Amino acid sequence: MTTKHPRHQPPKTRTEQVRDDIMAYIISHGLSAGDAIPTEAQLVTITGASRSSVREALKVMETMGIVSIRRGHGTFVAETSMDALTAQLSFGVKRDLPNGPTVLLETVELREILEQGLARQLCLTPHLDVTAAKEALALMSEDAETTGDIDAAHDRLFHTSLYAPLGNSLVTPLLGSFFDVYQQVELGPAGSAPATESVRRHQDILAAIEARDAEAAAFAVTRHFDIIRRRLAHFVPQNHAL
Repeated sequence: MTTKHPRHQPPKTRTEQVRDDIMAYIISHGLSAGDAIPTEAQLVTITGASRSSVREALKVMETMGIVSIRRGHGTFVAETSMDALTAQLSFGVKRDLPNGPTVLLETVELREILEQGLARQLCLTPHLDVTAAKEALALMSEDAETTGDIDAAHDRLFHTSLYAPLGNSLVTPLLGSFFDVYQQVELGPAGSAPATESVRRHQDILAAIEARDAEAAAFAVTRHFDIIRRRLAHFVPQNHAL
């Protein structure tokens, strides 16, 4: 019998060590989004690193969306952002497109699983207010009737408004990340999935949630994503510039 040994992680670089030290400081001192963190000079003392290492670590943290560097004002704890995830997904989708929308299909599947869970959770939410989602749905219906297509902004508004009552601060930016990725790709022709059908699927989701039928809500979400999959089936690879 062969014994499998755990794979050893490569040692962290100095920049990674300093980054981790700064993040540990932010957490241990209870700093929240918008709070200023110590200056570079202070971080040199706190971490024991050189000023250049501190500066490089802060640049990495800004890229990761952990801090926001405001020239002339200081460095602050950043609001929760999915920018890094969006950039990574967008790159993966565009890299994959010449061979077909495999990565894009995987993001669709991931979002479907997420929204099924969110829809089920909404069915258990007391005093549920879906007024904003209904207003967004009305805009989508108007789009379908007047243009034969649905404005992506109205579609996004429906989904983010629908799940807002859950009070999860990560839901809106995460869904926004998925929408940002989708908007960079031309799906199949609208004829393969008429806008009116898409509106009906959104109506089904909302109706099931209002009826507090968790399984019907999850099924309605799946039927909605079936439309996206059908449009992707008509996808024709194009030259998408990075």
